[in-house]
Amino acid sequence: QFPGAPRYQQARMAHAVKTGYAYGMWGAQWFLPGVWSPHDDVAEATKRQAFALPIQEGAQRLIKQAMRRLWEVDLPWAAAEGIAVEPLLQIHDSLV
Repeated sequence: QFPGAPRYQQARMAHAVKTGYAYGMWGAQWFLPGVWSPHDDVAEATKRQAFALPIQEGAQRLIKQAMRRLWEVDLPWAAAEGIAVEPLLQIHDSLV
């Protein structure tokens, strides 16, 4: 259904095997030495991390941008009226 997904996954895994790093949408890098592990299960799990981390980092960044917008744009009226609004919990890409 998404023809670019397997190509993306393979490219991210190949980059991790070559360099030992995964990188995110905004330039964050993660050192993943497990890709060179002699244990197949560790190496394969780390390769999966190599393409999952950028997606998860992107979702986390987007929710943080939404939180910032909430405070700066959508909620100034609450503070003016003395109403306290606080986030309780962030779970993956959801804000509770």
